[in-house]
Amino acid sequence: MEARHPWYAGALAAHERFGRAAGALGIAQPPLSKQIADLEREVGARLFDRTRQGVLPTAAGEAFLARARRALDEMAAATVDAGRAARGETGRLRLGLIASALLDPLPGVLGRFGRERPDVRLELHEMATSRSGPVDTAADRVGRRGRARRGRRTAHPARHGLLGSQRRDRRVR
Repeated sequence: MEARHPWYAGALAAHERFGRAAGALGIAQPPLSKQIADLEREVGARLFDRTRQGVLPTAAGEAFLARARRALDEMAAATVDAGRAARGETGRLRLGLIASALLDPLPGVLGRFGRERPDVRLELHEMATSRSGPVDTAADRVGRRGRARRGRRTAHPARHGLLGSQRRDRRVR
């Protein structure tokens, strides 16, 4: 089954006429008729009764439409979820740090991060150096307001949705 089939069936059920449904979908009526016929053939049941008064779902059509609507809702939710993940609003961030970085101000920075991105799972990993371990970003010492202090090093990947586009490794002068 093609992903557009549930859309087409839903539009046909809502508009009760092939011409109106096709117009709402932005396609011509003959391709819509063909797609519905293909869908019915694939399902193995007639989904719509075609009468002079319009097109109405059969019992099989009602059953199909109930699940199709849920599937369409899930597809819409998947699109939203993908967008949120791409913007760094969800997911996982593995932060590697050296014990001295646990001192002020890191707790405040982590607290603010948690409030601003509640759907991001933050994993803290203690490391021997800022270059060891499978992490998304690392900091060995952090200065005021979460910025690396003069002469301190932060390292992170060239591209990470939660961090934005940054250089891979930089020494703050």
